[in-house]
Amino acid sequence: MERRIEHTPLVMIPFAVLLGPAMGAFGASRNGVRFRDERVLWILGAAATATLVTWLASSRALTLWALGSLASASLTPLLDARGTRAAWRASALLKTVQCPLSTLSGFLVALFRRSAVRNLGGAWFAEAGEGRWAVALGAFVLAQRGILDGAGRLPEPILRHESYHTRNAACLGESGFYLAYLTLGAGRAVLCCAPWNGLGRDGRGNPFERTAYAIEREAREPLVAARGEGSA
Repeated sequence: MERRIEHTPLVMIPFAVLLGPAMGAFGASRNGVRFRDERVLWILGAAATATLVTWLASSRALTLWALGSLASASLTPLLDARGTRAAWRASALLKTVQCPLSTLSGFLVALFRRSAVRNLGGAWFAEAGEGRWAVALGAFVLAQRGILDGAGRLPEPILRHESYHTRNAACLGESGFYLAYLTLGAGRAVLCCAPWNGLGRDGRGNPFERTAYAIEREAREPLVAARGEGSA
C-alpha cells in the first residue's frame, strides 16, 4: 500500500508566528514578569518554539504545544505556590511533558552521579557536585553543594529562583526557551559586559534572569530580617 506523507500547510507557519507570541505574552503575564526586555524574550522564545514545531513536525504538534503552554501558564504558578507535595508533583509532571528532552538530560546527570532526586517547588532537584551554581534543565534542576545550607537543604530563595525558570521553560517550550536564552539573552548580556547566565551588580545581564533574581531577593529579605531580630 502507498503511504501518504502529510505536509504542514504553508499557511500554518504565519499562524504559528502569531500564536507563539500570544502564548509567550500570556505566560509572562501569568508568571509576573516585571521587566519589558524580559517580556520581549518570552514572546520571541514562544514564537521560535511555535515556528519550529510547525515547520519540523505538524499543525497537530503545534496544537499540543499550545495546549501544554496554556496549561503550564495557567496552572504551574498556582501549583508551585501551594507548597504541597501533591501540587508540586503535578506541576513537575506538567513541566516534564512540556520539556521532555531537557528534563531527561537532568535525570541522566543525576543517575550518572548517583544523586537522590527530590521534588521541590514544582521541579525535580538533585545535587551536582562541588561548586556554587544551579541550572534548570526543563523541569529538572541541578544544584551544587556550595549553595546548599548547613543542613544540606536548598535555601528557599534559590528554590524559588530555579522554580521560576522551570515555569519559563514549560510555558515557552524547551526549544524556544533555550534558543532565546543562549542567543538573544546571553548576547544581550555579553554586549553589556555582564554574566551571560546571570546579572551583574549593576543589574545588567541576561534578561531572562531579571525576574528570577527579583524573586530570589524578595525571598531573602525576610530571612535577613529574621537573623537581625535574632541577633539583637
